[in-house]
Amino acid sequence: MNAKTLSAAMSLILSLAALSANAETPRVDHIVDLPAVTVRPDVELARVDHIVDLPAVTVRPDAALRAELATQAFVARIVDLPAINVHPSAEQLAERAAIIAAEQARALTAQLASNLLAETVAVTLP
Repeated sequence: MNAKTLSAAMSLILSLAALSANAETPRVDHIVDLPAVTVRPDVELARVDHIVDLPAVTVRPDAALRAELATQAFVARIVDLPAINVHPSAEQLAERAAIIAAEQARALTAQLASNLLAETVAVTLP
């Protein structure tokens, strides 16, 4: 790391530290524009041919643009599905009827047993 890069990095760290100290009450007058930092590789890395320099881009959308982008992102997630009608087969209908009948039989048996127990207790206890 060369001296310019180290100096720029230290400036960036100090600026971020100053911003984080005032982070409790964010206000517009605390926004600081930091200078762009260019990092150049050392001599050994400069010989590598796959290093690409990319231009710096700063985007600061206003509230209206942010709202529009959020709306577009929300609308993009909406999917219209066609209506689906499901018709069970005769076997499925019979199975469902058997399950319902078994549940009703259990409930009726429990109710009958409860009534018989109550009558037995009433007859045996004076």
